[in-house]
Order: sequence, then C-alpha cells, then structure tokens
Amino acid sequence: MTIEDINLDETDAVIFDLDGTLYDKRGLVRRIIIAELGITRLPILARERLARRKFGGLYFGSEEAFWDNFFLHMGMGKKCLANRCRTWYKTDYMPTMIRTLKQHFRVREWVTPLFEALAANGKKIAIYSDYGEVGFKMMALGMDLTMADVVVSASELGGLKPAPECMKAVIEMLGVPPERCLMVGDRDDNDGGSARAVGAKFMKVNS
Repeated sequence: MTIEDINLDETDAVIFDLDGTLYDKRGLVRRIIIAELGITRLPILARERLARRKFGGLYFGSEEAFWDNFFLHMGMGKKCLANRCRTWYKTDYMPTMIRTLKQHFRVREWVTPLFEALAANGKKIAIYSDYGEVGFKMMALGMDLTMADVVVSASELGGLKPAPECMKAVIEMLGVPPERCLMVGDRDDNDGGSARAVGAKFMKVNS
C-alpha cells in the first residue's frame, strides 16, 4: 500500500486497524498456544474467542462496563470464574501476545513510508484495534507511537468493532468529519462495518 492508493483530496484522516492490517498475523494464535500458553490453556482461550464473537458490535458505555460483561460471559455467569478469566487475560494472555509479537512479528514494509507520507501531507493518523494494549503491541512490532495522532482500542471506548459509538469516538478524537475519514483494515465486517456505520470511507487490505 502506498500514498497513491489514497485520495488525498477527499481524506483528512486515515484510521488503521492493527492486527492483520499493519502486520501479517498468520501464525500468531498457533505460536501463543504452542510456544507460550500450552494446550492446557485451550479451554479458556476458546472461551475468549467465543466471547469476542458474541460481543462483536456491542457497546456498553464505558471500558469498565465492557470488561465486566466480557469476563462475566467468559466465566459463564459466575463471578468467581469471571475474576479468574480477568486475571488470565491481563497477566497471562496479553503479555504473552505482546512477547510473541516482539519475538516473531514486524510491521509490513509499507507502513513506515506510508505513515511518513501521510504526515508530510498533513493527514492525521489513528490506530484503532479491537484488542487492548495497543501501544505496547505497536512497540513490540517496532513501531514508534508518535507515528499516530490517536492510539486506542475499541474496548477502551466501551465496546467492540463494528460498534458505531466506538468509531464515532475515534473520529471525534481526530477532529475530522466522518466523510473525510478513511478506515483501512483487513476485515469488511469489523473494519468496513465500523466505517459504514458512521459514513466514513473504507479500504480493504489483504490480511
């Protein structure tokens, strides 16, 4: 992807998805399971995947409310299990993901040149991910946080893609009209859906 792929006359800000867009995430889950967590963690990892699908597009009003509901669902409605799931996610799963990214993954070759070209043309840049710890993941991938004007996850905003409330919050942070924003992502449902829900443009890249 290059600056020539973007209609600069119609775009004031570009919002990038992270996972699968700015880096090739193939093999990430396998590495986490086999090399880091082990097969004994498959049940809780499966519950995390199921909860993520269940909560896709939902909005809870705040980050706290989102995670409370997310982990309660992971814990099958039991608060004691929900607390265990929260601890696993915060102290095991996400640190493992960040460590794996640092060891085995890097951003795509076009990322830095494109970001520099966008900045040179006065365009704002946002990184908008479904997962938390976006800044730490960017650094693990070798990215400089100052490359983006906004770095945020949907969960921090109270939901998951393609919740329109979360996308609206991102655009408000950028201070740009929705129709002047371009969402770049690898998934038409989450990333494209987010853009369409608020009247922004969408460009799909290969995952």
